[in-house]
Amino acid sequence: MTPKEKAEDLVRQFSFVEFDQVNGVRLVNPTLKQATKQCALIAVNEILDVSDSEHNYWLQVKAEIESL
Repeated sequence: MTPKEKAEDLVRQFSFVEFDQVNGVRLVNPTLKQATKQCALIAVNEILDVSDSEHNYWLQVKAEIESL
């Protein structure tokens, strides 16, 4: 998985889904999107703190999350 794919996957896993009860449409709340990115960054920082292997890969993932 590329760093960009991993970044998108992590953000998706931490995402909060809101649905419009009437239309059934997923709502994108900018505040929730920022919180989701923060959760993914926390996870990556934890990996960086404990893992010496693949350090460069996780730094790239972190950069990709920040650019989303």
